[in-house]
Amino acid sequence: MCLNSELCVFDPAGDVVLIVETHQEIFPISFEIPVETTSIYNTLQNDDLANDDPAATANAIMHCSSVNVSSRQHEVVSSQSAKNTRTVRMKVPSKHLAFASPVFAGMIGVRGQDEFDDTWTEIPLAGDDIHALKILLNIIHGHHRKVPRKVERPMLWEALRLIDKYEFHEVTEVFTDIWYGELRQKLPTGPDNDLASWIYICSELNQTVVLENTTRIAILETDCSFPSRQEAQLPYWILETMQARRRSVLSKILSTLSKLVEMYEGPRRMCHQVVDYDALALGKLIRGLKSARLYPIPELATLTTSPKDLMKSIRDIELAPLCNSSRKKGYKHSGFLQDDDERLSVLHLDQELRDLLIRTEAQVQGLELHKTSGPTLDGA
Repeated sequence: MCLNSELCVFDPAGDVVLIVETHQEIFPISFEIPVETTSIYNTLQNDDLANDDPAATANAIMHCSSVNVSSRQHEVVSSQSAKNTRTVRMKVPSKHLAFASPVFAGMIGVRGQDEFDDTWTEIPLAGDDIHALKILLNIIHGHHRKVPRKVERPMLWEALRLIDKYEFHEVTEVFTDIWYGELRQKLPTGPDNDLASWIYICSELNQTVVLENTTRIAILETDCSFPSRQEAQLPYWILETMQARRRSVLSKILSTLSKLVEMYEGPRRMCHQVVDYDALALGKLIRGLKSARLYPIPELATLTTSPKDLMKSIRDIELAPLCNSSRKKGYKHSGFLQDDDERLSVLHLDQELRDLLIRTEAQVQGLELHKTSGPTLDGA
């Protein structure tokens, strides 16, 4: 194990030392050497030859170097993996720390000075990002020239995690607003791997409009599952509300498909002009649903797709008109998927189904932040 130690002094008179450790895996390196070379190396390792007979050792090494590598079998030798541990100790004054953070104030107050060394109090911090913590400590101590005016999204996410963890909100708000303002142009317009971190950033900074847009993307265009580390930071109410709205949209779509199949399978005839037209239309519908893996109509709990992908699969299904004679008579669509009891007559089933999907998609809303009443569940 490799050890790296670093001391950062934010105040020479500091009486608190924050200790942060990070572990980085050093991957093994593999290389090939001739088998004979390996055996000689093992001999030198295991025998007393290397210690007792320098001349024999030299001969063995010369013999090893003369091996024709191209004509010998090779053996893969791998170095053992190791972990590089970096320990950073940050010396800070307890008064600054307690003033900026109620969490640290509690730590320092509960852990009496007599439990530590005579000179300082040591507080180990688990799982904190070193670079983000340094930036925040520079803000707290007024070292503003050392604070970057621009940070990338991962660093803003890490900083906000620590701000939320230690309740640094009051002293860091000006800088987090500046950082967010510089990143606005990079906000996602569709699903990507960073969507969960953007949702977290917007919720922490009370960016209501952007939060609504990003959560709408998550509800409509994803299955609401995210990388585990990002998802762990999202508040429970955000995850649960997004999942609930996604399920609501999917349920509405599946209900529409079930109603469509039942309409053709029921006793009422959809077309009175062509005897076999209902059976042909039903067959075409079921064939299209099967090709999209939507027949039999799946249970809601089994769907892992996004509502938008499901809608696309349905739009790709080619459906027949309810009745060819309807077009000749110029009937307008009656809204057969809107729970009315009028006789069904539509220029084309495709168009009415597409219209319904458009309305369903338009009704999907993202999450809104309300400081007093919490998130709203309207628009599910």
